[in-house]
Amino acid sequence: MAKLNKLRLLAELRRLLRKPDTRVVERKLRHACGESTWRVHETQGIQDITVVLDPRRDGRVRLVIHELLHVYFGEQYDWHDKWTYELEESVILALEKKLYDWLHDPKRADALESWSRAIERKM
Repeated sequence: MAKLNKLRLLAELRRLLRKPDTRVVERKLRHACGESTWRVHETQGIQDITVVLDPRRDGRVRLVIHELLHVYFGEQYDWHDKWTYELEESVILALEKKLYDWLHDPKRADALESWSRAIERKM
């Protein structure tokens, strides 16, 4: 496996978003900006990803990236069984900021717009 960098990680997250069984839903949430659910099949990997976004919050792209980071690292590194939520969330927030800042660079306006369109297609 190649070393993970920003571009590879964004590609992996985009792959998860493109899966036919991935859904993005807007719904008011009481205690969070977003949340995600998924299941892991023994041979087929991650399935039935649902990302729920609170429409009162700004930044669909940032929220979807955040939730897909939970899915990706939860499956790849089994975080849910080995890390506390507090530690996992701290790492996810740092990665989310790094990836979103990279996408938000004016030189990459097309990348940010591409993510927005991909999310719209899933809604």
